[in-house]
Amino acid sequence: MLGLTWLQIYNCRWYRLLWVLTAWWRVRVGDWEGIEGVSKIKDGYNPATWMLEVTTSTQELILGVDFTEIYKNSDIYRRNKDLIKELSQPTPGSKDLYFPTQYSQSFTQCMACLWKQRWSYWRNPPYTAVRFFFTTFIALMFGTMFWDLGTQRTRQQDLSNAMGSMYAAVIFLGLQIGQSVQPVVVVERTVFYRERAAGMYSAMPYAFAQALVEIPYVFSQAVVYGAIVYAMIGFEWTTAKFFWYIFFLRSSAYYTSPCLA
Repeated sequence: MLGLTWLQIYNCRWYRLLWVLTAWWRVRVGDWEGIEGVSKIKDGYNPATWMLEVTTSTQELILGVDFTEIYKNSDIYRRNKDLIKELSQPTPGSKDLYFPTQYSQSFTQCMACLWKQRWSYWRNPPYTAVRFFFTTFIALMFGTMFWDLGTQRTRQQDLSNAMGSMYAAVIFLGLQIGQSVQPVVVVERTVFYRERAAGMYSAMPYAFAQALVEIPYVFSQAVVYGAIVYAMIGFEWTTAKFFWYIFFLRSSAYYTSPCLA
């Protein structure tokens, strides 16, 4: 049977198999609990974790049993061997599953990756909340340092000072975003390599979704910083100049976001 992508399996409704596996797992837990000396599983405890804990070599030494031999002498083992032998023979007239492409449509892949990235960001407040806290702190600090600097426009040095305030924002915010995103990207890339090898999606839709999910966060970050600093420095209040300032900050922050990490 050819390898299936996650989206193809879902569209074929093979997720119903999970219900069968759940029922099978409950029976297997009951069989293991029936062995003398094996501790009972607690309510709400992960069955996989419990199975790993009770079948260790240390537990075998304590109980004086060999779980491998117990399994080989059980009816489950014999039924599984018969089932494997039966399923190893293809049904007459059956064919291997075939799909014309390795992946689903690019748009479908991108939407699935975007949905995943959105939940990943939403469930990671240590990353998203700290970004906004640090942005507000830096905005208040720079606004205090360059207080009312925008009203001083008579000398060339005044213009250089104003440009320096924008340059400092790029340096500090860029470093903060770049450093805080590294642990997130490391975890995401580990998952990405595994899922790409499994044929879930290709690299381009994943990268596009990762860049796209950053837009609302970077834009909000630029608005928070820009509104505070623009008011405290005292730049000229015109709609065009204010939005050009926000656009510059947004572009600089987006350049250092996870889309390039």
